[in-house]
Amino acid sequence: MTNRNKAETVDLLHKNIPVYGEFDVLVVGGGPAGFAAAIGAARAGAKTVLIEAGPAVLANVTQGPLEAIMTFHDSTSQVIKGVAQEFIDRCTLLGGSTGHITDTTGYSSTITPFSPEIAKLAAYEMIEEAGVSLYLQTSAEDCFREEGAISLVMAKSRTERFALIAKNYVDCTGDGDLAYLAGCSFEKGDENGKLQPMTSLMRLGGVDYKGLINYVCENKKDFKFFDERIFEEWLIEGRTNEQRPLHLWGFGSVLKKGHDEGCLSLKRNEMHIITGFNDNEAIINFTRYDGDGTSVIDRTQAQVATVKQAYELYVWLRKTVAPFKDSWLVSIGTVGIREGRRIKGKYHLTKDDIIAGRTFADSVAKGAFPIDIHKHGSDSMESIVIRQSYSIPMGCLISNDIRNLYMGGRCISCSHEAQASVRITATAMATGQASGIMAALASKYNSPNYNLEYTTVKEELEKQGILPA
Repeated sequence: MTNRNKAETVDLLHKNIPVYGEFDVLVVGGGPAGFAAAIGAARAGAKTVLIEAGPAVLANVTQGPLEAIMTFHDSTSQVIKGVAQEFIDRCTLLGGSTGHITDTTGYSSTITPFSPEIAKLAAYEMIEEAGVSLYLQTSAEDCFREEGAISLVMAKSRTERFALIAKNYVDCTGDGDLAYLAGCSFEKGDENGKLQPMTSLMRLGGVDYKGLINYVCENKKDFKFFDERIFEEWLIEGRTNEQRPLHLWGFGSVLKKGHDEGCLSLKRNEMHIITGFNDNEAIINFTRYDGDGTSVIDRTQAQVATVKQAYELYVWLRKTVAPFKDSWLVSIGTVGIREGRRIKGKYHLTKDDIIAGRTFADSVAKGAFPIDIHKHGSDSMESIVIRQSYSIPMGCLISNDIRNLYMGGRCISCSHEAQASVRITATAMATGQASGIMAALASKYNSPNYNLEYTTVKEELEKQGILPA
């Protein structure tokens, strides 16, 4: 963070740094939350710019692999719509998603398989149609603060440094990078400061789909079902004859044998598999690396280590599990970060709020995914299944320290346990769209974030098709 008065800022810009535009809203981070935030802001009438450090928008959705997008429903109804649902509709129309299907483990109500490449196209079409200015391979390097507000962001591409000026800013970086640069207070990790491990997912082709179903049926004790009736109904309905996405938790005995024999360096008691959007494809969530994703050293080491772990698993599955014997390795993904900084907001969402399914008077989004904690140093995970949705209030998306800063996605204001639910893709899109709308309205009415009227925000949320919270 650089504190400067207005005269110093103007002088610096005129002398040294080109300004690439002045906007109503600048969204930093183009993952699921930032994608939805930028569209939400633009649709609310704001001149909007989105910058993303990676080569594509939607982060692990397009650069993963990611098993599936989760989750739009609680046990009774759909709770997330808006930009998130429009995105799935666009992917489906383009031939790149099945839409929402039942989660065969019973862990969440639904999962949404998709094609990453078609997801890119759908996202770019929606961004262009909304009129959002987009800068890829561009990150926030620094920001200037004046009188408790961000006045501009110093951006850096591979070859240039330039300034972007906005009335309001939205941090959708996942790790709260912009808020950190602005000097905001934040939390990281659990009560001991330990963060959830980083993970790279693996995509395999050539998996024997029917053989996999038979394997599960023959080794059911090795698999975990939160509601076994769902899986049994799935079998009874004859879906074994279709190439339908199948979600599985298990293979514990296979993993133990591999570790005991020295073939798997990582000790895990389960892995998660979703048979992919494409035929005979499987996406596997197995690898882990304990560290801090906001550290470039830890992040690099995690990428290297998880590639090794994934390859070991690929070789072991081909050797020991018949449905994988003729499979081939398609990709090992960019390391995914579950948890970084959680920025202090006007309200701090808690585990109890989520378990109770609490509804707030100023709710702007909903979530329905379980509390899903991959424990630091553990070979398993802890979970609390959520059957009813919970609400997320405005205050979780409003910075407590900067009067023109909002947050969307996994860096919103919440506890370690609550973040283990709100971080999921569909919920991140919901909080992202809400934060973009709030930033746009603050720009329109020239209002500090803490003075936004909920009735005004709610009107725009409803206008954009988000379910009333």
